[in-house]
Amino acid sequence: MKNLFVLFFVLILFFLSGCTITGSYGHVETFDMEVAAAHELRGAGGYLEPHKSTMRLSANVHPGSDKKKRLSGIVNKVGNCKDIVNCNGFNIDTIQENVNGAYTINFPIVTGSFDFIRKMENMLWGVNVGIDNGGDGNFLFGFNSEHFEIGFALGIWLHARNFEYSGTEYNCVKYAWTSKEELVAGSFTKNSDMELHFTYGGFASAYIDPVSISYSINVYRPHPSYGEDWDGDKLNANFDYPLVVTQYIMLGMRINKYLEFRLGAVNMFGGFSGSYWAFNGGVGFYIK
Repeated sequence: MKNLFVLFFVLILFFLSGCTITGSYGHVETFDMEVAAAHELRGAGGYLEPHKSTMRLSANVHPGSDKKKRLSGIVNKVGNCKDIVNCNGFNIDTIQENVNGAYTINFPIVTGSFDFIRKMENMLWGVNVGIDNGGDGNFLFGFNSEHFEIGFALGIWLHARNFEYSGTEYNCVKYAWTSKEELVAGSFTKNSDMELHFTYGGFASAYIDPVSISYSINVYRPHPSYGEDWDGDKLNANFDYPLVVTQYIMLGMRINKYLEFRLGAVNMFGGFSGSYWAFNGGVGFYIK
């Protein structure tokens, strides 16, 4: 009986002095994200007879040093977040809305891929899977003639990369049995190492056997997910990350029916100032 009385007394004290969180908002203020060169998009790379198919294994190297690029013009607005804007003590002037963001430009040293391409009359389609700072897959569709081809592709990319972000979490705290309410702020720092991108782009090449020259462009916009804060709430960033564009310019030489060597350059640019180049070299093996 005595123990029950003690427990009842403790509960009464808790309810008299406790508090509840009526609103929560995680505000991202700083980030540093690694963005890598996207996969090269390719068609058949040469003339393909109608109603025929080809398969190709490729390996590429494009060494280049990482480059950190500070981003400007990114604003994370609180907007009409009723969780905190209606809280006693909220002051929009105290919230940092200008985001201090950076991209770390990265060129994967070694990549590999497998292509299957099938031609109808003049049009071709194909699928590509690759290892490219993670794993990616693309579906392509295009036109293939005796000395020229052009097409476009859509893909998904499970991108292994480092992403660090930090900011302030605001909690609207209301104390039990009183009308007192206040806005409590605390900092957070988190990171993630994987993200799913949707990619889109195109390719073109011209060829007179055994030489070919090719160009491709591949685009993605980072759209990361965020971890949970200490209360289990999702952190959000109300802004778009700048586009990342990768283009390849390559010269190829078919040694024989099965083997091809390629040399050229890879370039990265996008929704940030500057343009970044690296060497690109590769070898292709045609299975059929």
